Amino acid sequence: AMLFFQLLGMGLAVLAVLLPTPQLAFSNLKQVGASAALEVADIMSAITEYQMGSDRSIRIQRLSARMARMKTLIEKMGGLSDEAWWEGFDLGCLGPHRTSASRLSVSWHRLEEKFRVLEICSMKEEFSVLHTRTMKPMEDVLKDFCADTANLIFAIMIHVVDLKHSMVDGREDLEELAERVTRAQKNMAEKWTMARRENTEAGLGLQKDLRTENFFICTLSRIGSELVNFARSETEPMGFS
Repeated sequence: AMLFFQLLGMGLAVLAVLLPTPQLAFSNLKQVGASAALEVADIMSAITEYQMGSDRSIRIQRLSARMARMKTLIEKMGGLSDEAWWEGFDLGCLGPHRTSASRLSVSWHRLEEKFRVLEICSMKEEFSVLHTRTMKPMEDVLKDFCADTANLIFAIMIHVVDLKHSMVDGREDLEELAERVTRAQKNMAEKWTMARRENTEAGLGLQKDLRTENFFICTLSRIGSELVNFARSETEPMGFS
C-alpha cells in the first residue's frame, strides 16, 4: 500500500510539471494580444503615412523590423490560446474567449500577409510627381480609415481576451465599429477613384503609372474587410452564449 501511494505521489508530481501553470496562459494571452493590437494599428498608420510622403526614407526598413515583431506576437497568440485550454477545459466563459482568441490568431495571420504587400508597395514606391499629386487628396480619408480601423482592432482584442468583458454586451460595440470601417472603406475607394481619374485626365500620367499606389489602397481595403468580417462573425448569436 505504501508503494502504491509513493508511485501515485510521484505520478501527480510529474503531471504537475508537465501541465501549464494555472492561469498563466490566459494572462499571457491578454498581454501578448494587447501588444499585437498596438503593433498592428500603429504599423498600419505608420506605413500609410510613409506612403503619403514625397520621398524615400529609412523608416520603411524600421517598419520591416516591426512587422517581424508583429508576426512573432501573432504566432504567440495562437500558441497561448492552445495552452489556455488546460486552464479551464473550455468551461463557462473560458471556452468562448479561448475559441475566439484562436480564430483571431488565424485571422491575423492573414492580416500579416496583407501587411507584407503594403511593405512591398512602399519599398517599390518611387514617389514621382504623379504619386504625390494623387496621394495628397487622399490624406484625410486615409487618416480616418486608419483611425476607425485602429478602434476596431482594439475593440476586437478587448472582446476576445478580457475575461471581465461580456462577450454578449460587446456585440453592439463591435457591429458599430465594423460599420464605421465599412463606411471608411467606401469613402477611401470613392476618393481614390476620383483622385486617380483627375490626375490622369489632366495628362499627368496614365492609370498604369499608379499601379503600386493602387495595390496599396486595395490592400488597405482588404485589411479593413478582414477585420470587419471577424468582428461580425463575433456578433452572430451562435458564436457564443
